[in-house]
Amino acid sequence: PTQLPTIVPTPIPTIQPSSLPSNVPSPVPTFHCPAGGYVNNNECILCPVGKSSNGTGTAPFPTKCHFCSSGQYTLTLGSTSCSVCSAGKLSNSERTSCDN
Repeated sequence: PTQLPTIVPTPIPTIQPSSLPSNVPSPVPTFHCPAGGYVNNNECILCPVGKSSNGTGTAPFPTKCHFCSSGQYTLTLGSTSCSVCSAGKLSNSERTSCDN
């Protein structure tokens, strides 16, 4: 033991940077893709109108959007679900509206 005080490590961040390596790992950058989006080449893209994604906004992220089923449509960019056409109507080929 020494008679002089020694520096005790603290979990509280210091204001001044240090040139010494840290024993605490650096935070890993996070990737986020919201519900209604899909990942393509490390880029998050919202599903276009007429398509939806079943993603939840957490990994693993979807890699594509799906056309709404026949009799369904969506008018919203980044949809997570499709709406059902009213009775007697069918969705158009783009799944963006319902026709008689």
